[in-house]
Amino acid sequence: MGDLNEPTEIEMSSGKTASFKEIVMLHVKQILQFGSREFRGGYYTVFVSQNGTEKDIYVSDTREEFGNAVIGLAFMLEPKFTPEAKEAYEKYKTSLAALKQDFITKSSVDEEVILGEGYYTDPKDKLLLETYKQKKLEKVQELFLALSQLLAKLNYLEIGGGTF
Repeated sequence: MGDLNEPTEIEMSSGKTASFKEIVMLHVKQILQFGSREFRGGYYTVFVSQNGTEKDIYVSDTREEFGNAVIGLAFMLEPKFTPEAKEAYEKYKTSLAALKQDFITKSSVDEEVILGEGYYTDPKDKLLLETYKQKKLEKVQELFLALSQLLAKLNYLEIGGGTF
């Protein structure tokens, strides 16, 4: 395996090449787009077409989209982690495991995993699930901050000779 700091060209589906840095920054751009929208839970809504037929449409949980994108960034950057970034990622994983266990212990549903909102009929469970998701979002935001600091140390945030 080569030096992790060496520029590497990756062929894109368009046939063009991009460096690892460019791919990371495209992913960061996507995370920032997710993060600039209102964070809200997923839900079903009814869509009425022009001919009057109704269809249930699921609107994604934007907190989960943001969180999944941040975790993807962590996966990409893991080979370049500094000790501080590694510590932040381990802290995230530990705190997320504790949040999950707390939810599972307090929930009235006898499961070992956290299910979708539709599986929880007790209003206390629904509130507990919402609290879990909000706390998870806060942990993801902390992780994203640590990953952004890593990007700065790697000089990925340089724009035209200056820094972002």
